[in-house]
Amino acid sequence: MDLNIKDLRNNVTSAAHGLDMARLNYGFNFAFYSLSAIIGSISSFFLAAAFVWALVRILQGKISLIRNRNLTIIACVFALYPISELVSTIVNLRSFSGLKDATGAMLWLSALPVLSRLALNTPGSIVTSTGQGAAIGAIASFIFSVIQLLIFPLYPPEAGLGNPSILAAFALILCCICFSIFPVIDARWRSFLVLGVFCGFGSIALAGTRAVWLATPVALFIAAGPMIKIKPQIIFGPIATIMVFLAGVVTPFGFNIIYSRLKETIESFNHVDVLTSDASISWRLFFWHGGWEQARQSLLFGYGPDSAKEMIAALGNDQPYAYTHYHNFLITGLIRGGLLEVIAIIAMLGVLIWVGIQKSNNAVETSGRFMILSVLVAATLPAMSGVLFTHDITNAVFLYTVIVGLSIIYSEEHVT
Repeated sequence: MDLNIKDLRNNVTSAAHGLDMARLNYGFNFAFYSLSAIIGSISSFFLAAAFVWALVRILQGKISLIRNRNLTIIACVFALYPISELVSTIVNLRSFSGLKDATGAMLWLSALPVLSRLALNTPGSIVTSTGQGAAIGAIASFIFSVIQLLIFPLYPPEAGLGNPSILAAFALILCCICFSIFPVIDARWRSFLVLGVFCGFGSIALAGTRAVWLATPVALFIAAGPMIKIKPQIIFGPIATIMVFLAGVVTPFGFNIIYSRLKETIESFNHVDVLTSDASISWRLFFWHGGWEQARQSLLFGYGPDSAKEMIAALGNDQPYAYTHYHNFLITGLIRGGLLEVIAIIAMLGVLIWVGIQKSNNAVETSGRFMILSVLVAATLPAMSGVLFTHDITNAVFLYTVIVGLSIIYSEEHVT
Protein backbone atom coordinates (compact mmCIF):
# COMPACT_ATOMS: atom_id res chain seq x y z
CA MET A 1 0.00 0.00 0.00
CA ASP A 2 2.85 2.37 0.87
CA LEU A 3 4.47 1.65 -2.48
CA ASN A 4 1.24 2.46 -4.33
CA ILE A 5 0.88 5.77 -2.47
CA LYS A 6 4.50 6.63 -3.29
CA ASP A 7 4.00 5.80 -6.97
CA LEU A 8 0.83 7.87 -7.04
CA ARG A 9 2.61 10.83 -5.43
CA ASN A 10 5.45 10.57 -7.95
CA ASN A 11 2.98 10.44 -10.83
CA VAL A 12 1.13 13.52 -9.55
CA THR A 13 4.43 15.41 -9.07
CA SER A 14 5.57 14.42 -12.54
CA ALA A 15 2.28 15.53 -14.08
CA ALA A 16 2.41 18.86 -12.26
CA HIS A 17 5.99 19.35 -13.38
CA GLY A 18 5.04 18.57 -16.99
CA LEU A 19 2.16 21.03 -16.79
CA ASP A 20 4.47 23.75 -15.43
CA MET A 21 7.04 23.16 -18.14
CA ALA A 22 4.32 23.18 -20.80
CA ARG A 23 3.07 26.54 -19.51
CA LEU A 24 6.62 27.89 -19.41
CA ASN A 25 7.23 26.78 -22.99
CA TYR A 26 3.96 28.34 -24.11
CA GLY A 27 4.82 31.66 -22.48
CA PHE A 28 8.39 31.55 -23.76
CA ASN A 29 7.30 31.07 -27.39
CA PHE A 30 4.84 33.91 -27.11
CA ALA A 31 7.32 36.24 -25.40
CA PHE A 32 10.22 35.45 -27.73
CA TYR A 33 8.50 36.78 -30.85
CA SER A 34 6.38 39.50 -29.29
CA LEU A 35 9.13 41.09 -27.15
CA SER A 36 11.79 40.78 -29.85
CA ALA A 37 9.68 43.16 -31.93
CA ILE A 38 10.15 45.86 -29.30
CA ILE A 39 13.67 45.10 -28.06
CA GLY A 40 15.33 43.12 -30.85
CA SER A 41 18.52 42.22 -29.00
CA ILE A 42 16.49 40.42 -26.33
CA SER A 43 16.04 37.54 -28.81
CA SER A 44 19.63 36.34 -28.37
CA PHE A 45 19.30 36.65 -24.59
CA PHE A 46 16.10 34.59 -24.70
CA LEU A 47 17.71 31.83 -26.75
CA ALA A 48 20.86 31.74 -24.61
CA ALA A 49 18.72 31.53 -21.47
CA ALA A 50 16.63 28.75 -23.00
CA PHE A 51 19.82 26.86 -23.85
CA VAL A 52 21.23 27.13 -20.32
CA TRP A 53 17.90 26.25 -18.72
CA ALA A 54 17.45 23.22 -20.96
CA LEU A 55 20.95 21.98 -20.07
CA VAL A 56 20.22 22.44 -16.35
CA ARG A 57 16.98 20.46 -16.60
CA ILE A 58 18.69 17.73 -18.57
CA LEU A 59 21.50 17.43 -16.00
CA GLN A 60 18.87 17.32 -13.24
CA GLY A 61 17.15 14.48 -15.03
CA LYS A 62 13.93 16.48 -15.35
CA ILE A 63 13.89 16.19 -19.14
CA SER A 64 15.74 13.97 -21.59
CA LEU A 65 17.18 14.58 -25.02
CA ILE A 66 14.94 13.44 -27.85
CA ARG A 67 16.21 10.20 -29.34
CA ASN A 68 15.58 10.56 -33.04
CA ARG A 69 17.97 9.72 -35.85
CA ASN A 70 17.08 12.76 -37.95
CA LEU A 71 17.44 15.15 -35.02
CA THR A 72 20.78 13.62 -34.06
CA ILE A 73 22.02 14.20 -37.61
CA ILE A 74 20.76 17.79 -37.53
CA ALA A 75 22.43 18.46 -34.16
CA CYS A 76 25.75 17.06 -35.40
CA VAL A 77 25.63 19.17 -38.57
CA PHE A 78 24.73 22.30 -36.56
CA ALA A 79 27.77 21.65 -34.34
CA LEU A 80 30.07 22.04 -37.34
CA TYR A 81 29.50 25.80 -37.38
CA PRO A 82 30.80 26.62 -33.86
CA ILE A 83 33.58 24.08 -34.36
CA SER A 84 34.70 25.89 -37.53
CA GLU A 85 34.86 29.22 -35.68
CA LEU A 86 36.73 27.63 -32.78
CA VAL A 87 39.27 26.12 -35.17
CA SER A 88 39.74 29.51 -36.87
CA THR A 89 40.27 31.15 -33.47
CA ILE A 90 42.98 28.64 -32.56
CA VAL A 91 44.73 28.60 -35.94
CA ASN A 92 44.79 32.40 -36.17
CA LEU A 93 45.78 32.82 -32.49
CA ARG A 94 42.87 35.16 -31.80
CA SER A 95 42.68 34.09 -28.13
CA PHE A 96 39.87 35.57 -25.99
CA SER A 97 38.88 38.15 -28.60
CA GLY A 98 38.09 35.40 -31.10
CA LEU A 99 36.26 33.30 -28.53
CA LYS A 100 34.10 36.27 -27.59
CA ASP A 101 33.02 36.87 -31.20
CA ALA A 102 32.40 33.16 -31.71
CA THR A 103 29.78 33.00 -28.94
CA GLY A 104 26.96 33.64 -31.41
CA ALA A 105 27.91 30.47 -33.26
CA MET A 106 27.81 28.55 -29.97
CA LEU A 107 24.04 29.08 -29.90
CA TRP A 108 23.75 26.50 -32.67
CA LEU A 109 24.59 23.88 -30.05
CA SER A 110 21.29 24.77 -28.37
CA ALA A 111 19.08 23.16 -31.02
CA LEU A 112 18.63 19.69 -29.54
CA PRO A 113 18.46 20.68 -25.83
CA VAL A 114 15.96 23.50 -26.45
CA LEU A 115 13.95 21.35 -28.83
CA SER A 116 13.82 18.55 -26.23
CA ARG A 117 12.32 21.00 -23.72
CA LEU A 118 9.83 22.39 -26.24
CA ALA A 119 8.81 18.85 -27.13
CA LEU A 120 7.17 18.50 -23.71
CA ASN A 121 4.32 20.45 -25.32
CA THR A 122 1.91 19.06 -27.87
CA PRO A 123 2.38 20.21 -31.49
CA GLY A 124 -0.92 22.12 -31.20
CA SER A 125 0.34 24.06 -28.18
CA ILE A 126 3.57 24.96 -29.98
CA VAL A 127 1.64 26.09 -33.05
CA THR A 128 -0.74 28.27 -31.04
CA SER A 129 1.89 29.98 -28.87
CA THR A 130 4.18 30.57 -31.84
CA GLY A 131 1.37 31.94 -34.00
CA GLN A 132 0.14 34.28 -31.28
CA GLY A 133 3.65 35.53 -30.57
CA ALA A 134 4.49 36.02 -34.25
CA ALA A 135 1.26 37.92 -34.93
CA ILE A 136 1.75 40.15 -31.87
CA GLY A 137 5.35 40.74 -32.90
CA ALA A 138 4.33 41.77 -36.42
CA ILE A 139 1.61 44.09 -35.12
CA ALA A 140 3.96 45.65 -32.53
CA SER A 141 6.71 46.19 -35.13
CA PHE A 142 4.30 47.91 -37.47
CA ILE A 143 2.85 50.16 -34.77
CA PHE A 144 6.36 51.01 -33.57
CA SER A 145 7.40 51.84 -37.14
CA VAL A 146 4.44 54.17 -37.66
CA ILE A 147 5.15 55.90 -34.34
CA GLN A 148 8.76 56.46 -35.43
CA LEU A 149 7.57 57.99 -38.70
CA LEU A 150 5.07 60.25 -36.95
CA ILE A 151 6.95 61.44 -33.88
CA PHE A 152 10.70 61.44 -34.51
CA PRO A 153 10.46 61.31 -37.62
CA LEU A 154 12.75 58.46 -38.64
CA TYR A 155 12.94 57.54 -42.33
CA PRO A 156 12.98 54.61 -42.83
CA PRO A 157 11.93 53.22 -39.44
CA GLU A 158 13.75 50.42 -37.67
CA ALA A 159 11.24 49.77 -34.83
CA GLY A 160 13.09 48.20 -31.92
CA LEU A 161 15.64 46.35 -34.01
CA GLY A 162 18.22 49.06 -34.63
CA ASN A 163 18.36 48.79 -38.42
CA PRO A 164 15.69 48.96 -41.17
CA SER A 165 17.07 45.90 -42.94
CA ILE A 166 16.88 43.84 -39.73
CA LEU A 167 13.29 45.04 -39.21
CA ALA A 168 12.35 43.95 -42.73
CA ALA A 169 13.98 40.52 -42.36
CA PHE A 170 12.35 40.01 -38.95
CA ALA A 171 8.92 41.01 -40.28
CA LEU A 172 9.26 38.62 -43.21
CA ILE A 173 10.09 35.72 -40.89
CA LEU A 174 7.01 36.53 -38.81
CA CYS A 175 4.87 36.55 -41.97
CA CYS A 176 6.27 33.15 -42.96
CA ILE A 177 5.39 31.74 -39.54
CA CYS A 178 1.81 33.02 -39.75
CA PHE A 179 1.35 31.72 -43.29
CA SER A 180 2.80 28.26 -42.68
CA ILE A 181 0.78 27.46 -39.54
CA PHE A 182 -2.46 29.08 -40.70
CA PRO A 183 -4.16 25.78 -41.72
CA VAL A 184 -3.43 23.99 -38.44
CA ILE A 185 -4.00 26.69 -35.84
CA ASP A 186 -7.36 26.94 -34.08
CA ALA A 187 -9.84 28.68 -36.40
CA ARG A 188 -10.50 31.45 -33.89
CA TRP A 189 -6.89 32.66 -34.29
CA ARG A 190 -6.83 32.75 -38.09
CA SER A 191 -8.06 36.33 -38.45
CA PHE A 192 -5.43 37.36 -35.91
CA LEU A 193 -2.71 35.70 -38.01
CA VAL A 194 -3.99 37.47 -41.12
CA LEU A 195 -3.72 40.78 -39.27
CA GLY A 196 -0.18 39.83 -38.29
CA VAL A 197 0.75 39.07 -41.89
CA PHE A 198 -0.50 42.40 -43.20
CA CYS A 199 1.20 44.29 -40.39
CA GLY A 200 4.32 42.40 -41.35
CA PHE A 201 3.81 43.55 -44.94
CA GLY A 202 3.50 47.10 -43.63
CA SER A 203 6.82 46.86 -41.78
CA ILE A 204 8.54 45.36 -44.82
CA ALA A 205 7.24 48.20 -47.00
CA LEU A 206 8.18 50.94 -44.54
CA ALA A 207 11.69 49.54 -43.95
CA GLY A 208 12.57 50.16 -47.59
CA THR A 209 14.96 47.20 -47.87
CA ARG A 210 14.99 46.10 -51.49
CA ALA A 211 16.65 42.73 -50.86
CA VAL A 212 13.80 41.76 -48.53
CA TRP A 213 11.24 43.04 -51.03
CA LEU A 214 12.69 40.63 -53.59
CA ALA A 215 12.72 37.73 -51.14
CA THR A 216 9.17 38.31 -49.86
CA PRO A 217 7.14 36.76 -52.72
CA VAL A 218 9.42 33.71 -52.88
CA ALA A 219 9.37 33.08 -49.12
CA LEU A 220 5.64 33.62 -48.75
CA PHE A 221 4.85 31.46 -51.77
CA ILE A 222 6.64 28.60 -50.01
CA ALA A 223 5.05 29.44 -46.64
CA ALA A 224 1.60 29.37 -48.23
CA GLY A 225 2.10 25.76 -49.33
CA PRO A 226 0.05 24.24 -46.48
CA MET A 227 -2.86 26.58 -47.28
CA ILE A 228 -3.59 24.93 -50.62
CA LYS A 229 -6.39 22.85 -49.11
CA ILE A 230 -7.96 25.78 -47.25
CA LYS A 231 -11.10 27.11 -48.91
CA PRO A 232 -10.54 30.70 -50.08
CA GLN A 233 -13.83 31.91 -48.60
CA ILE A 234 -12.58 31.10 -45.09
CA ILE A 235 -10.00 33.88 -45.20
CA PHE A 236 -11.30 36.21 -47.93
CA GLY A 237 -13.43 38.32 -45.58
CA PRO A 238 -10.73 38.97 -42.96
CA ILE A 239 -8.10 39.56 -45.65
CA ALA A 240 -10.26 42.08 -47.52
CA THR A 241 -11.05 43.98 -44.32
CA ILE A 242 -7.46 44.12 -43.14
CA MET A 243 -6.15 45.07 -46.59
CA VAL A 244 -8.46 48.09 -46.70
CA PHE A 245 -7.47 49.10 -43.17
CA LEU A 246 -3.72 48.77 -43.73
CA ALA A 247 -3.85 50.43 -47.13
CA GLY A 248 -5.25 53.48 -45.40
CA VAL A 249 -2.45 53.38 -42.81
CA VAL A 250 0.58 52.35 -44.89
CA THR A 251 -0.05 54.60 -47.89
CA PRO A 252 0.30 57.98 -46.13
CA PHE A 253 3.46 56.98 -44.27
CA GLY A 254 5.10 54.52 -46.62
CA PHE A 255 4.52 56.04 -50.03
CA ASN A 256 7.56 58.33 -49.94
CA ILE A 257 9.83 55.54 -48.72
CA ILE A 258 8.66 53.03 -51.31
CA TYR A 259 8.64 55.59 -54.10
CA SER A 260 12.14 56.90 -53.33
CA ARG A 261 13.66 53.42 -53.16
CA LEU A 262 12.02 52.34 -56.41
CA LYS A 263 13.00 55.61 -58.09
CA GLU A 264 16.59 55.20 -56.92
CA THR A 265 16.71 51.68 -58.37
CA ILE A 266 15.13 52.64 -61.71
CA GLU A 267 17.35 55.69 -62.15
CA SER A 268 20.48 53.69 -61.43
CA PHE A 269 19.65 51.33 -64.28
CA ASN A 270 19.27 54.30 -66.64
CA HIS A 271 22.97 55.07 -66.25
CA VAL A 272 25.60 53.46 -68.40
CA ASP A 273 27.49 52.27 -65.34
CA VAL A 274 24.71 50.91 -63.15
CA LEU A 275 27.18 49.36 -60.73
CA THR A 276 28.57 52.71 -59.59
CA SER A 277 25.56 55.01 -60.01
CA ASP A 278 23.67 53.34 -57.13
CA ALA A 279 25.62 53.92 -53.92
CA SER A 280 23.99 50.99 -52.15
CA ILE A 281 24.96 48.61 -54.94
CA SER A 282 28.41 50.08 -55.60
CA TRP A 283 29.77 49.83 -52.08
CA ARG A 284 28.38 46.31 -51.68
CA LEU A 285 30.26 45.31 -54.81
CA PHE A 286 33.34 46.92 -53.35
CA PHE A 287 32.92 44.87 -50.17
CA TRP A 288 32.37 41.66 -52.10
CA HIS A 289 35.32 42.12 -54.42
CA GLY A 290 37.63 43.25 -51.64
CA GLY A 291 36.43 40.54 -49.27
CA TRP A 292 36.95 37.80 -51.86
CA GLU A 293 40.49 39.01 -52.56
CA GLN A 294 41.23 39.00 -48.84
CA ALA A 295 39.64 35.57 -48.36
CA ARG A 296 41.79 34.05 -51.12
CA GLN A 297 44.89 34.87 -49.10
CA SER A 298 43.73 32.77 -46.15
CA LEU A 299 41.16 30.53 -47.76
CA LEU A 300 41.03 27.49 -45.50
CA PHE A 301 40.71 29.01 -42.00
CA GLY A 302 40.03 32.72 -42.65
CA TYR A 303 41.34 35.34 -40.25
CA GLY A 304 39.35 34.63 -37.09
CA PRO A 305 35.78 35.29 -35.86
CA ASP A 306 36.74 38.76 -34.59
CA SER A 307 38.61 39.84 -37.73
CA ALA A 308 35.84 41.15 -40.00
CA LYS A 309 35.83 44.75 -38.80
CA GLU A 310 39.58 45.22 -39.09
CA MET A 311 39.66 43.48 -42.46
CA ILE A 312 36.93 45.78 -43.78
CA ALA A 313 38.86 48.78 -42.50
CA ALA A 314 41.92 47.52 -44.38
CA LEU A 315 40.02 47.81 -47.66
CA GLY A 316 40.41 51.60 -47.52
CA ASN A 317 38.37 53.80 -49.88
CA ASP A 318 36.18 56.66 -48.63
CA GLN A 319 33.24 54.54 -47.47
CA PRO A 320 32.22 54.56 -43.80
CA TYR A 321 33.97 51.44 -42.51
CA ALA A 322 32.32 50.89 -39.16
CA TYR A 323 30.82 47.68 -40.55
CA THR A 324 31.32 44.30 -38.94
CA HIS A 325 30.26 42.26 -41.97
CA TYR A 326 30.69 42.27 -45.75
CA HIS A 327 26.97 42.44 -46.62
CA ASN A 328 27.15 38.85 -47.86
CA PHE A 329 26.97 36.13 -45.24
CA LEU A 330 29.13 33.72 -47.24
CA ILE A 331 31.97 36.21 -47.77
CA THR A 332 31.73 37.18 -44.10
CA GLY A 333 32.02 33.47 -43.31
CA LEU A 334 35.13 33.17 -45.48
CA ILE A 335 36.79 36.03 -43.61
CA ARG A 336 35.80 34.79 -40.15
CA GLY A 337 36.41 31.06 -40.56
CA GLY A 338 37.49 30.41 -44.12
CA LEU A 339 36.32 27.62 -46.37
CA LEU A 340 35.80 25.41 -43.33
CA GLU A 341 33.16 27.78 -41.98
CA VAL A 342 31.40 28.23 -45.32
CA ILE A 343 31.19 24.45 -45.75
CA ALA A 344 29.67 24.24 -42.26
CA ILE A 345 27.11 26.95 -43.12
CA ILE A 346 26.16 25.26 -46.39
CA ALA A 347 25.83 21.93 -44.56
CA MET A 348 23.46 23.54 -42.02
CA LEU A 349 21.30 25.01 -44.76
CA GLY A 350 21.41 21.73 -46.67
CA VAL A 351 20.23 19.64 -43.73
CA LEU A 352 17.32 22.04 -43.19
CA ILE A 353 16.30 21.64 -46.83
CA TRP A 354 16.56 17.87 -46.36
CA VAL A 355 14.19 18.05 -43.39
CA GLY A 356 11.83 20.41 -45.22
CA ILE A 357 11.30 18.19 -48.24
CA GLN A 358 10.68 14.95 -46.36
CA LYS A 359 7.23 13.39 -46.45
CA SER A 360 4.87 14.39 -43.64
CA ASN A 361 2.53 12.16 -41.71
CA ASN A 362 -0.07 14.86 -41.05
CA ALA A 363 -0.98 18.50 -41.65
CA VAL A 364 0.87 19.72 -38.56
CA GLU A 365 4.13 18.18 -39.72
CA THR A 366 3.57 19.73 -43.14
CA SER A 367 3.26 23.17 -41.57
CA GLY A 368 6.49 22.66 -39.64
CA ARG A 369 8.38 21.67 -42.78
CA PHE A 370 7.05 24.61 -44.80
CA MET A 371 7.89 26.94 -41.92
CA ILE A 372 11.52 25.80 -42.03
CA LEU A 373 11.78 26.07 -45.83
CA SER A 374 10.15 29.48 -46.05
CA VAL A 375 12.15 30.96 -43.18
CA LEU A 376 15.30 29.56 -44.77
CA VAL A 377 14.52 31.56 -47.91
CA ALA A 378 13.41 34.63 -45.92
CA ALA A 379 16.72 34.68 -44.05
CA THR A 380 19.29 33.64 -46.66
CA LEU A 381 18.16 35.56 -49.76
CA PRO A 382 18.37 39.01 -48.10
CA ALA A 383 21.60 37.89 -46.40
CA MET A 384 23.25 37.57 -49.80
CA SER A 385 23.49 41.37 -49.60
CA GLY A 386 23.15 41.68 -45.84
CA VAL A 387 23.85 39.77 -42.63
CA LEU A 388 22.60 36.56 -41.04
CA PHE A 389 24.63 34.38 -38.68
CA THR A 390 26.91 37.12 -37.34
CA HIS A 391 24.13 39.45 -36.21
CA ASP A 392 22.63 38.69 -32.80
CA ILE A 393 19.01 39.34 -33.78
CA THR A 394 18.93 37.60 -37.17
CA ASN A 395 20.93 34.68 -35.83
CA ALA A 396 18.68 34.13 -32.80
CA VAL A 397 15.35 34.65 -34.59
CA PHE A 398 16.31 32.41 -37.51
CA LEU A 399 17.71 29.64 -35.27
CA TYR A 400 14.84 29.67 -32.80
CA THR A 401 12.26 29.58 -35.60
CA VAL A 402 14.06 26.56 -37.04
CA ILE A 403 13.93 24.92 -33.60
CA VAL A 404 10.19 25.68 -33.39
CA GLY A 405 9.65 24.18 -36.84
CA LEU A 406 11.54 21.04 -35.84
CA SER A 407 9.57 20.78 -32.59
CA ILE A 408 6.30 20.98 -34.51
CA ILE A 409 7.49 18.11 -36.70
CA TYR A 410 8.96 15.84 -34.02
CA SER A 411 7.38 16.72 -30.66
CA GLU A 412 4.49 14.29 -31.06
CA GLU A 413 7.00 11.46 -30.69
CA HIS A 414 8.26 12.84 -27.37
CA VAL A 415 5.28 14.50 -25.68
CA THR A 416 4.38 12.97 -22.34
